Amino acid sequence: TVNCSSRDRRFQNKISANMTTQNTSTSEQTVSKTSKRKLSTTNANLSTKPKKESWWHWRPTSTSQVQSAEKFLLDTMSIPYEQQKVDIGGNHINTLICGDGPPLVLFHGFGAGLALWLHILPTLSTYRKVYAIDLPGFGRSGRRQYSGKTADSAEKYFLADIEKWREAIGLDVFTIMGHSFGAYMSALYALNYPEHVKHVILMDPWGVPKSPQDGEQKRDVPLKWRIAGAVATKFNPLAVIRVAGPWGPDLVTKFRPDLARKFRDVLPTDTETAVLHYIYHINSAENPAGEDAFHNLTHGFGWATSPLVDRLPQIDSTVPVSFLYGCVALCMLVGN
Repeated sequence: TVNCSSRDRRFQNKISANMTTQNTSTSEQTVSKTSKRKLSTTNANLSTKPKKESWWHWRPTSTSQVQSAEKFLLDTMSIPYEQQKVDIGGNHINTLICGDGPPLVLFHGFGAGLALWLHILPTLSTYRKVYAIDLPGFGRSGRRQYSGKTADSAEKYFLADIEKWREAIGLDVFTIMGHSFGAYMSALYALNYPEHVKHVILMDPWGVPKSPQDGEQKRDVPLKWRIAGAVATKFNPLAVIRVAGPWGPDLVTKFRPDLARKFRDVLPTDTETAVLHYIYHINSAENPAGEDAFHNLTHGFGWATSPLVDRLPQIDSTVPVSFLYGCVALCMLVGN
């Protein structure tokens, strides 16, 4: 059974209400079929209360498909690697280890996973012992339930498990490189645990600037997008691909075809869509605990509640902080 968050359920309820209004006859047929299934189940199991059917069962995904999609991508690399589910006490962190040399830890971006580093893992592993992880609540890492309501609780949700992972894997001092949201978490880790960080590298970091003033934001954004944004902020960012059920994979393909193009040079011919399948499965198969926490780190149109511009100066002065932006970061990601 796949769990869902309250935000996903609210989103699903709104969509279901619209579908019921617009497609009455179809809904009546569905109710009739559902009733027959429930009656059949009850007759077959008179001594057992039938389980309530759940809407998320129609999503074409599973944990085994997540694992297969990840393995397909990683096996295209020309290097040996080791993979572990590192136990951190009541949860686990999916970890890939490759190469030899000073330790380098990689944090992926929002909605991504460790397999999306496949472009540069062969090069990095030549010089470093690389530890690529799925952040807590994302990818194939454990989905420990998040029930907080504040940005502070969301930060602690991620940082606590990352620190437990560090202790479990046996690392002392290392370099962190993160991309987008992973860069944000890299900076927060360096801020909270500077004694373990030799160098932090932020690739196109999310959450650096402050959000515009209300008046400025309203002036620059068209009304229709302000309304859409106000509605969207009530739900998890990727809820739409889960509530879309069998149409979810097509939505990922439609809205992010650029991701497939970026991997054409490293994937076998005609298999670049494997990246899109991977992104769909890792964000649909299990409860969106990481998204729940991320949602509390944002406000408005995806602005950070606690932006890094105010916090980076607080990082211990002995920890170097490097930024990679635009083409430089992109070339790193695609291995050029």
